Amino acid sequence: MNASIQQKARRSTAMLLSISLGGVAVAALVATAVAMMVADTLRGDAYAINLAGSMRMQSYRMLTARLNNESPAELNHRINAYQEKLDDPLLERMAAFNSDALLHQQLTLLESDWRDQLRPALEDPAYNSADLVPIVEGYVTRIDQAVQMLQQQSENKVNTLRNVQTFSLLILFSLSALLLLAVNFKWVAPLKEFMAAVKRLQNGDFSTRIQYSNNDELGLLGETINQMADQLAALYNQLEQRVKDKTLQLQRSNESLGLLYENSRLLFANPDELYNNLPAVLKELQRVTQLGTISLCLRQKATGPSYKLLTSGNTARPSFCRMPHCDECRKEPDKTIFAPHLKEVVMFPVISGDVHVGDISVELHHDQNISPWQNNLLNAMAEVIATTQSLSKLSHQHSRLALMEERAAIARELHDSLAQSLSYQKMQASRLRKLLEKSASDEELFDAIAQSQAGLNESYKQLRELISTFRISVSEPGFEDAVSKAVTEITQQQNLPIELDYGIGHCPLSANEETHCLHIIREALNNVAKHAQAKRARVQLKQLPSGYIQLQVEDDGIGIAENPHKQNHFGLSILAERSSHLHGNLVITRPEQGGTLIDVTFEPKFLNNTRMKPNDVTEVSLDRVGG
Repeated sequence: MNASIQQKARRSTAMLLSISLGGVAVAALVATAVAMMVADTLRGDAYAINLAGSMRMQSYRMLTARLNNESPAELNHRINAYQEKLDDPLLERMAAFNSDALLHQQLTLLESDWRDQLRPALEDPAYNSADLVPIVEGYVTRIDQAVQMLQQQSENKVNTLRNVQTFSLLILFSLSALLLLAVNFKWVAPLKEFMAAVKRLQNGDFSTRIQYSNNDELGLLGETINQMADQLAALYNQLEQRVKDKTLQLQRSNESLGLLYENSRLLFANPDELYNNLPAVLKELQRVTQLGTISLCLRQKATGPSYKLLTSGNTARPSFCRMPHCDECRKEPDKTIFAPHLKEVVMFPVISGDVHVGDISVELHHDQNISPWQNNLLNAMAEVIATTQSLSKLSHQHSRLALMEERAAIARELHDSLAQSLSYQKMQASRLRKLLEKSASDEELFDAIAQSQAGLNESYKQLRELISTFRISVSEPGFEDAVSKAVTEITQQQNLPIELDYGIGHCPLSANEETHCLHIIREALNNVAKHAQAKRARVQLKQLPSGYIQLQVEDDGIGIAENPHKQNHFGLSILAERSSHLHGNLVITRPEQGGTLIDVTFEPKFLNNTRMKPNDVTEVSLDRVGG
């Protein structure tokens, strides 16, 4: 393109401008030279006129000297002076080279008349002076004629010089005007057009084109500007298209991220409702991707039928589905064999850990293709679904483990308390039967019945305690509220003032730790109410500098007995068992000021220390320690 433009520029604007300016300069030089030549011809004309006038005066002086009979020496002096003026080189040159024939003839006659007539008459003393007057007058008349011719010649030269200068000025003015017109037409007007075009380009009008097309530098400049406008228009269109593409890409990315965020929040918040939420997720995924029907097929094993099939459309299953013969579909990579109307079926595996638990399938019609952003979105959604399914399975496992643990705890509580009481009642019933068979006295029978009655009352009380214990749950908005509610309930039931000092609000205990702590507090306070004869009690929870959690229940009662493990009394064993579940230490002491202090210290799970202690120590100490 540039080479073709340079080849077209054959006529140089700079050359044309230089030639035009040179022509004007040459015309000015010619006019100046002619004027100088004409002016040069005027050189000496004034002197010649003055000289001729002087000769006329000198002629009258010589006549006067002759008439006055001056001395011959004086007369000869005047004649010689006149001769010198007549022999002046200027007059000789004008007489020899003057182009005016009449002036040349007149000067020649003056010289001949002087030489042949007037001088001889003046020098001849015998010549009559009266006859000399007409000769002098005729000679002076000829001098006047010569002066007039010289004046006329000078005026003609002046007129010629004026005409030459006027003509030169007209020529120069005409050439200058023509040059200005040419400059305006060939350069100024195109440059104005170029400036206007450049301003329009500057304002973003890339459709601007320059119409000037001469084969010169300006034509080359115009074609270059047009080429630049084409390139700028193409570049602007490319940039505009890139901006549109980037904007569309950002919009798609934003919509994809929004879809992933909303669906992830929906699925992760309710992993147990996975199958109920997935149809809406698939429909939203199809709306965003603008592809064909999107299906989700979930399975338990690598072979065999799938257990769950969901689609984004209104159909129960996709058109290529072979369910319940799922192995046929899995073995065939080209699913269009089962659905010839489709262009392609793209599969996105749903992998949970290392297990292939299902596939997301996308039906593509003949006018559809999967772009990279759609591919990334579908892969990300497959990961979200896999993660949600893992969370759902994990939630079910945790629920089963919690249920099994709770059942074990119930069985343990029943075995440690109510089962032993019932066993004791069974023994009392056997004893009563033997007494009846032996026809024992009424006193022995009433004693056995009284013991059975007391045992039944104790069993019933233990059953009520177990029921209350099993109903304990940390269902309040926080662990502190659950503890406060339990303390308030015991205070109202047992009429025992209890002070609560809760100092672990900043500690995130696990649900299992909160449950065991709540059971320990309740069991300890029940023991205080039943056995301590206390007027007040205090419950304190705090975190030690080591990070361990310390739970203390203190009362001002009679203090713990020296042999606290009485028959049918299981409170201390329950406290010890709960402490062991926390992998903590239970210490029961009698402070100096009296009463009993139950101290449980354990390491919470948030300290990332889940190792089992070598021996879960439960210590019951009756030694007095500083309060």
